Amino acid sequence: LSPKVGPTSGGQTTVIYGNEFDADSHVSFDGQEIGQTDISLLSSERLQVITPAHAEGMVDIRVWSDIFDDTLSNGYTFSDAAAGTLPPELVEITPAIGPIEGGINVTILGGNLQPGTSFFFDGLQADCSVNPVGIDAACDLPAYQGEESQAGVVVEAVNPSGVEARPP
Repeated sequence: LSPKVGPTSGGQTTVIYGNEFDADSHVSFDGQEIGQTDISLLSSERLQVITPAHAEGMVDIRVWSDIFDDTLSNGYTFSDAAAGTLPPELVEITPAIGPIEGGINVTILGGNLQPGTSFFFDGLQADCSVNPVGIDAACDLPAYQGEESQAGVVVEAVNPSGVEARPP
């Protein structure tokens, strides 16, 4: 799930990760079912939902269809924390492997990504644009500056107010 935190007023675009999702998938937050117009099937592994309004606190998220029924206990937190104080969430980067010379487009999936969020690959800032709903960004991969034998790079995101995150 990303992002895992959103405002009590609702309206937060959130992506649920799993498998076997289909057009008949249903979602509820704390027992409040989300209308089908607020659920988008992105793939069999990702559902995009718009959160409902809810009082502050942690809630369970239930996702179900004819073939599955799962609940993520305390999976989402409704909070009216000041905008920009939540760290960006980095969930997945595709493709996961790129050329040393850079120059390819990569997609970063996550949450709490705000316009103006900066992305760094081993400390080198990438040229990126964040989707207005804050769940992904498209970046031009910078050229790698380390030794060719290195297995991977550290990817960081810093939102405009300076709150940063690295993927788990």
